[in-house]
Amino acid sequence: MSKNMIIAAIVAALALVIILLLSSGTGQDAESGGDEDAAEQQDQ
Repeated sequence: MSKNMIIAAIVAALALVIILLLSSGTGQDAESGGDEDAAEQQDQ
């Protein structure tokens, strides 16, 4: 049982990371944070 729970935890963690990466690239984070990043790049 412990091995199964460890595997399940790893799979869940990887799924969360993938979802966060996808959402940060194409989701609300890209809309709000993308403009801020562009402004910061223009300032530099």
